[in-house]
Amino acid sequence: MEVATKIRTVLIGAALILTAEVNAQKVVTLNMGTHQLTGLDSLNGLKEGETYLVNVTGVNLNLYRVKVNGRDSSIATALTFPGFGNVATDVLAKLAGGLSLSSASHSSINQVYPAATNFHALTQTRKFQDLLGEYMMNVQKEDSLKKLMLAMLPKYNADIKILALDLTKLKVRIDNIALAVQKQSYKLRQMKPEVPDTTVDRFLVLLADVRQEVVAKQEGVQQLQLDFALWNTKAGVIELLKDKDTKSDAEALGKAMGELASTSTQLLTSIDATNTAKVLDPLFALQQMAGKPYTSAPFQYHGGDGKIDITVEPVEKDSRLPSYHADYSFPARPKMYWGVSAGFYGASLYSDAYSTLVDTADSYSIVQEHVDHHEIGVDALFTFGSRIGEKVPIGLHVVVGPGVGIAEKVRPRVLLGLGLSFGERNKVLLDGGFIAGWVDRRSAAFESEGPYKTHAGDAITVSKLDSSFFLSLGYFFWSGKR
Repeated sequence: MEVATKIRTVLIGAALILTAEVNAQKVVTLNMGTHQLTGLDSLNGLKEGETYLVNVTGVNLNLYRVKVNGRDSSIATALTFPGFGNVATDVLAKLAGGLSLSSASHSSINQVYPAATNFHALTQTRKFQDLLGEYMMNVQKEDSLKKLMLAMLPKYNADIKILALDLTKLKVRIDNIALAVQKQSYKLRQMKPEVPDTTVDRFLVLLADVRQEVVAKQEGVQQLQLDFALWNTKAGVIELLKDKDTKSDAEALGKAMGELASTSTQLLTSIDATNTAKVLDPLFALQQMAGKPYTSAPFQYHGGDGKIDITVEPVEKDSRLPSYHADYSFPARPKMYWGVSAGFYGASLYSDAYSTLVDTADSYSIVQEHVDHHEIGVDALFTFGSRIGEKVPIGLHVVVGPGVGIAEKVRPRVLLGLGLSFGERNKVLLDGGFIAGWVDRRSAAFESEGPYKTHAGDAITVSKLDSSFFLSLGYFFWSGKR
């Protein structure tokens, strides 16, 4: 049982290894930092229908758009960074400076010190209750109550000033967060992006803290408005408001509280979910892309000459950053070539030809015929050579192999020579060299023209080995490995 388990484990492991080999993706990588290309040689053995990937490293994808074979990378437009909206900071500045109240309001607070922080709390004090009781009993102390109630106006003014200053500080904190986001974006859009010291998550935490404080201040403003409204309903206050200056102060304070409430709402809205997303989404995109390599979708090889065209250009056209373009061909152009070529040759090999002339019944003479001193034939030559032209596809090679002369008699030939090739893979060849083979020559028995006695079976010519120069025009079919 244990042996069977081990065998099964080995087979599964072997299957996984084979699967990994089969599914291994060929990758070509261009490092823009070192300007080195690696992996192109792996495409030399690429078979038709197989796929490959292209990686571009050492480039900040927040600054550059990468195109491979006309396909664009994911970022197509320049990122913009909106702020957290417009808040009426001029209103906050005015309120933080305090309102200008009448002299009566200011003098009253110097004469009567309110022991509470708001009007509702003031009404609960013993002093106020005593004064109010005396006022209701028509005791002639209403002037003290009047001063006490009038003293709330400067107190409300001070509360408005404090809340305006607090909201201004919160606005500054929000602006500082926006500036920190911009700072991070600049770091991420450098040629060599820096690792961010504050992440989007951290910015969210900071904004959440500020938001809680804004909400607390907004509740403070609302409570101040409620307290002020309560102050306005008191009988003594109604009498006070008959005074022109007091009424003007009260109206100014009510308006200021309304502006303060509106501004606190604006401040809270400026950092709501929608506006926060508008500010942080671009930074999040930059953080996702910074330092990451570009990886293309798989490209399928369709056979023949393949090409990888890489363009790296700035996302922002007006950024004055340089652009880059490079193209690479594969399979790699072989420098050496070998194989078999076929062609036609011409050579100066020839055979002698003789005729017999009967002189008498029992004798004859021989006559040499005029023949062309050349022959043509076909050859099949083993070719081994090397490319010698860089831009023009010219090669130099050695050829050796058999040939056959095309004549009345088919005769074998052996060819050896040098040649030039023209073409990338399949080539046209122009070869020249030595050719050797058997030819017909006059037999030594027939050194003269005759006359000779007739002898059956006498051969005027015999085969002899001869050689000459040849010139061949052929075609080479590439058989080397890609």
